Amino acid sequence: MTTATTSREAPVAEPTTTAPAVVLLRATGAVLLVYGYLVGMNSDLAPIRELLNRPLGIGEDFGPLGAMLLLAAAGYESVTRKPSVRRAVLTYLPLAVTVLLAAGMVILGATIWTIPSADHTSPLTVAGNLSLISQVIAVKPLLVPLGWIVLLELLALATGALVRRLPGNARVIVPAAHVAVAAAVILLVDHDHRAVTVAAFSGVVVIGQVVALRGRFQFVLAPAAWLLFVLAEHQYPVELAKWWYPVAAAYAGLLLAAAVVFAGPTAAKIAENRIVAWLAANALWLALLQGVFGFAVMHASTAVAGVLTTLGATAALGWMGRSR
Repeated sequence: MTTATTSREAPVAEPTTTAPAVVLLRATGAVLLVYGYLVGMNSDLAPIRELLNRPLGIGEDFGPLGAMLLLAAAGYESVTRKPSVRRAVLTYLPLAVTVLLAAGMVILGATIWTIPSADHTSPLTVAGNLSLISQVIAVKPLLVPLGWIVLLELLALATGALVRRLPGNARVIVPAAHVAVAAAVILLVDHDHRAVTVAAFSGVVVIGQVVALRGRFQFVLAPAAWLLFVLAEHQYPVELAKWWYPVAAAYAGLLLAAAVVFAGPTAAKIAENRIVAWLAANALWLALLQGVFGFAVMHASTAVAGVLTTLGATAALGWMGRSR
């Protein structure tokens, strides 16, 4: 008599197209990022904050939650879709283009979103932003302040590729090591809240990956990844505690899990909508270009004009990375 043996871990799916859950999360994240930063940083949203943000425990006008939705989707998709060099290139492309555009706008004297505010730039600054090194060193100027989202999406692709190479239960080694390294960075890096923040946000990538793995280990690794935000707040209470990042991270994880578990014909139909699909496909372009064209136009006009300009710039440039 023969017996069949089965793995305790659910097999990793191999979809031929982007899952509806990923499309919905990326589209929602794109909207929240533009609202949270372009609109939120330049408009009086006090009534909305009192009515919506405070009761929900969301800081920074939903911008970080939007970033977390992109990262959760990136983590999930890094495990469920076969990695490719093309996807990595198309993930980095919006950052490269936006950095060069930002440098040009600064040279021309336009008022854009940089950290700190800049009226000039240098080749070293451009190189630091193109290499993404500036995203993790607090003293370095940022031409594209949200470039760390690209950094973490590339990290998701790399770690997801490693996960896919391992068999069965061994796959959890990668996200577990990720959490351990991120925790070490948070504890050991001194006087650099930028690196600590990026390390904490990388935990959302882990949450996306363990949701994709669907094994019993997700009930350990997902909370461990979430605790990175708590640890970061403890290390940098002045810079981070006021933004309630752990609450937003919990929302992001729950929204991803719900989108995956309850995926069905309705979700698929919504994901196929042209507007939703466009927002999802161009989420990175929207997130990054708003700081260049959106802020420049809004400074001279209104927030509505800034949003429309961001949409127009994304439509004009987003074709370069439309198929990821």
